[in-house]
Amino acid sequence: MKKLLLSLSCIFVFNFLHAQSSSNLGFSQVLNFEYIQLISPASISPALDTLVVPAGKVWKITSGSAYNSQALMNGAAILVGYNVICGGRGVGYDQFSHCPVWLSSGNYEVYMINDDTGNHIFRGALTIIEFNIE
Repeated sequence: MKKLLLSLSCIFVFNFLHAQSSSNLGFSQVLNFEYIQLISPASISPALDTLVVPAGKVWKITSGSAYNSQALMNGAAILVGYNVICGGRGVGYDQFSHCPVWLSSGNYEVYMINDDTGNHIFRGALTIIEFNIE
């Protein structure tokens, strides 16, 4: 009986302490960003934007797109910090997406890549959900 009470007490204390130390996320807003940039062949753009995730918040990148002026995703990619969000590997290859990507508070540079052989105007977009840490 003592072992049972001790076990139940330990479980109760563990659950209580875990609940006190856990954080919940509360929906804040949806953010949409769009980018356009002329990029030389086989190169990366200069930083297009700096995303700033405020303290006490986290961002979830739910989707991204990148395509060139010929409306093809081939050879296009969009990066946030060191995270490759989405892109295409070239003609005849599948497109890829690495979403969702979670960002903690801090600053993140946004870049686009031209992995094609010609100068193209690239367009990119990001959809992000912001959460409050409660």
